[in-house]
Amino acid sequence: MRLILAGLLALASFAAHAVELNLVGIMGNRAMVQINGGKFRMLSPGQSIGGVQLISVSGNSAVFDID
Repeated sequence: MRLILAGLLALASFAAHAVELNLVGIMGNRAMVQINGGKFRMLSPGQSIGGVQLISVSGNSAVFDID
């Protein structure tokens, strides 16, 4: 019983981490974002901040990879 409980506690520690990402604006091929309610930051394609990577910007949309 103790081993099962220890295993369940270990699994609970790997809970998913949610990221709040707001796309504030697009300027050329760069995106202005707000991550987890923080300061506005400019990202260029390929650049990462706080586990969020800007993949591409096209027109009025942006594609991100979130770890």
